[in-house]
Amino acid sequence: FYFSQNSSRRRKREERDNHRQAKKSFAVNRRDLQRLARGEPTGRQRRRQQQNRKNTPKQDGSRNLSSMNAATTGSWFQGMASLLWSSKGNGVATSRQGNAKRTAKVNIESKCSGSDGDTGLQNVAVMGLDCEMVGAGRDGSISLLGRCSLVLLVQDEEGKGRDDDASAVRVTTIYDKFVRPSKKVTDYRTPWSGITKDDLKGLGSLPCVPFEVCRNEVSALLASYQGKAVLLVGHALKNDFDVLNLRHPFGLTRDTATFRQFMRPGRSRNKMLQRKLSQLVEEELGMDIQSSGGGHSSVEDAEAALKLYWKVRDSWERSLGYPLRSFGVNKGDVPALVKDHWPPVTLYLDGCNLPLGVRRNKRLINSGSATGGEDSLSWQIVSKTSTQGTTEVYRQVDWIPVFRSALASVSPPIFDEIRFMFDGAKYKGTKEEKVPKLVEVHPNLFIETTEVGIQVDDVLVEKCGGMDRPGGRNPGSAPRTHGPIVDIDDVVDALSNLTDMGFGALDNSDNDHLDFYVVVRRNGGGTKTNKKLFDKLNLRRPEEGALCLSGLTARLQKNSLQTAKDLKRARVYDIVEYELRSRANVRNIIVTDDILLADRLVNDCGGDGQNMVLSWRQLQQVW
Repeated sequence: FYFSQNSSRRRKREERDNHRQAKKSFAVNRRDLQRLARGEPTGRQRRRQQQNRKNTPKQDGSRNLSSMNAATTGSWFQGMASLLWSSKGNGVATSRQGNAKRTAKVNIESKCSGSDGDTGLQNVAVMGLDCEMVGAGRDGSISLLGRCSLVLLVQDEEGKGRDDDASAVRVTTIYDKFVRPSKKVTDYRTPWSGITKDDLKGLGSLPCVPFEVCRNEVSALLASYQGKAVLLVGHALKNDFDVLNLRHPFGLTRDTATFRQFMRPGRSRNKMLQRKLSQLVEEELGMDIQSSGGGHSSVEDAEAALKLYWKVRDSWERSLGYPLRSFGVNKGDVPALVKDHWPPVTLYLDGCNLPLGVRRNKRLINSGSATGGEDSLSWQIVSKTSTQGTTEVYRQVDWIPVFRSALASVSPPIFDEIRFMFDGAKYKGTKEEKVPKLVEVHPNLFIETTEVGIQVDDVLVEKCGGMDRPGGRNPGSAPRTHGPIVDIDDVVDALSNLTDMGFGALDNSDNDHLDFYVVVRRNGGGTKTNKKLFDKLNLRRPEEGALCLSGLTARLQKNSLQTAKDLKRARVYDIVEYELRSRANVRNIIVTDDILLADRLVNDCGGDGQNMVLSWRQLQQVW
């Protein structure tokens, strides 16, 4: 009976697998037939063409915009992108305009590219970060910051270390302090952290500061150092960011715990596991760390992680596409034609419909860390939730350092201004010095509060071009379109071009983070099975809201591709439409989770599609 049951289960499993394979092959063949009917290459032919283009060396460093049309490339989407890039007057870009744009792009790329051995490290300040934690709570399981250390790599003018040997690279300590937590410490974790009770009372060998002061000082160092952007290196940086309540741009972070070369294979074929820092340092550098009986040293761990990165810096930066080269270009050196192709934009954040809050630390003012001209450093923009994969977790994060780094970068998207907008009625009755009407936290970084009785939605609509149709769109009327309506298969094919992995570098890749973006609208009701997907995309009701899928950064492009695949898998063909728009027309990027405001800004506000709307979940994929 036992063997008969096993054979029956095995036979049913094989029949089910064969049935699934048959359905899959039928679906593939059906899509290939549809493509052939439209005169397009099949999936296998398209993959072969992409592989040939990838293997074929490029003869010219610039992109021939005039040759990108459907007749020569065989791709409908590239032809449509060619039409969007062209001028409005005659519909086709002239050869003189194309040559001038190509010349300007070559000039800016010549400053960004450099030689093959140029990693662009001379354009940034390379720092190593490590933190030691203490425990709070009944069992001491809640981690709090107990010590924070930052070390700086000493480079020469060519971006090389003082010594070619990674273990002998010169490193200097620029920040090392004990931190007094805001909660009661129940476990000092001395065997691992090396922190004692006297250290947090100010009786140790290092100065001890409150947590708010430490976070403010560290955020100022991470925002910029001597006028340069900061490349942050560490081991398992997620744990350090969690206790610091800070974020750092994804493209300026190098984590030795997640670098594939430093990981070990797991039980499954594609799973990789992290390794201990002490093991990596002993194998790669021949150094012995964390061996003393007094606990770990955060300075020693930060130096070790920095030297690990320095040993493999060439292969690491090459795998990312040398993104640091673009930081050597000043905003004033970017030609006007290149700015037309990647136009500088203004970023608005709707504080009323996002998990953001304004905070001013009195401890920073009283301690002298924010006095006089540095009074603006006491202001913080704090969020209480963050995204990890597909789930949201509760964690406070200060966004000021992230946006200060974004303003200093010349890689797309280039920001002219960043404004946090808050409703004045929310802070009615509070002290005037607590919440400002307008304060400049950093050059071109503002916190603005509206007057009582004036909504933030109306202010944003006015700042972003005003309403094209007075009173907005009537219920049931069609939205105003600024581009052609495309199919979901074309959207997936376009977003699948992930050749540009430079995190915003101005390079010679085929897409340069997509010169177009897609506006997704919901026109029908749908079924209950699609409710969860529409709620996730902020398309909860028909004819309300809009979702923008773009490639502002490589990380956001991956997120947009996954969203497009989810929509394709849901088979919502008749109730969702996709509009293609040119990214060159975008002048404002608005971050909001308000469905009605997103609908007004994208469909009825501003001419020529100058407004792009991102959700809170999408914003966290930009940096």
